[in-house]
Amino acid sequence: MSFHEIERRVDVETAQKLIYSSIRKVITEEVDVVDSLSRVVAKEIRSESDVPHFDRSAMDGFAVIAGDTFGCSQQKPAKLEITGASNVGRVPRATIASGKAVEVATGSQIPKGADAVVKIENTDRTGNQLKVFLPVTPGDNISRVGEDLKKGEVIIDAGQFIRPQDISLLLACGVLRIQVAKKPTVGVIATGNELIEPQKTQIPGKVFNINTHSLSAYVTLYGGLPIDLGIVGDSFEELKKVLESALKYDLVVFSGSTSVGKKDMLPEVVSSVGRLVFRGVSMRPGNPTTVGLVNGKHVFLLPGFPVAAMITFETFVGPAIRKMMNAKCLDPRSEITALLGKRVPSTLGRRDYVRVRLQLDEEGQTVAYPVRSSGSGIISSMTKADGLIEISEDLEGLEKGSKVIVKLFPR
Repeated sequence: MSFHEIERRVDVETAQKLIYSSIRKVITEEVDVVDSLSRVVAKEIRSESDVPHFDRSAMDGFAVIAGDTFGCSQQKPAKLEITGASNVGRVPRATIASGKAVEVATGSQIPKGADAVVKIENTDRTGNQLKVFLPVTPGDNISRVGEDLKKGEVIIDAGQFIRPQDISLLLACGVLRIQVAKKPTVGVIATGNELIEPQKTQIPGKVFNINTHSLSAYVTLYGGLPIDLGIVGDSFEELKKVLESALKYDLVVFSGSTSVGKKDMLPEVVSSVGRLVFRGVSMRPGNPTTVGLVNGKHVFLLPGFPVAAMITFETFVGPAIRKMMNAKCLDPRSEITALLGKRVPSTLGRRDYVRVRLQLDEEGQTVAYPVRSSGSGIISSMTKADGLIEISEDLEGLEKGSKVIVKLFPR
């Protein structure tokens, strides 16, 4: 029996399960919060202080004893004496007794003795004399200690990606350094004797290597650290040599040399030093996608056509990178529900990924139209599309007007 006769083709979900079941988690490291954007939190983070850590004014106005304002009105204002001011960033020296008031700004500390703040627009000031025209009750317009967060409260769960607003919250809580998953290193390799690096002019018979660069961008998008290992020709020994060298990284991603053609020898190369988890997936585009394990590390063999390489990356490699970091969200793409603008045929037993562009119809409904030129080599079909819809293996297509879920391309 030849090598090509011992293939193990699987469906998309089975392929994902097989990959996830053998994922090795990366180690963790400590980083400064100010440098933590898009990192994955390794363990839950708790607030190290109350936020706010002092009672502060929520308005510009005057700190008062609420009881001094009871019953006041436009016709019968409460009359108070202003004894000082509380400035933002300073501890107020003034204290409040009955009949007194202290000027406060939004965010300034409430002086001792006060239990409410009167809005400035509900007062009239003449020198140190204050008239209050609207009564307040205890606690009005005051942000209390811990109102936002209590000390010890969980503020970010393990597995969450750090966003700009999370950095703001962490710093407000006094958290300066956090444990995050180390970024997985991903060796990215393009294969094929026909490939050259992009340049201004084409050479007859040669093709620009775009996969290494687009897939490296995807690695970054999914949270990994891409290592561009360049182009390797269609030679068993060369492919084996670069594979063995690339095993120092956490993952290895090849594009090209994955189908059953004479020069598509990568699956055999992987088998010679490790084992294949599966060879081929029932999907379009991306049918030749193969995954192997060598020394416990995943080696992804993606198709050479750019569109297929990108779609299979988002389906398998990107989520695997995030799984290695123990991220809660494995797929960063947003989803939107739309109506299908045209019938799309499909084949039973195969999952189809259809590129679509979105438009609003006259009734304001979102309609998804399949991109006309959609071969695996039509790169512009990815730039013209807004996202993908999936047609499951148990359907022979989708009719016009069907409700579909569009996975939007990240922007």
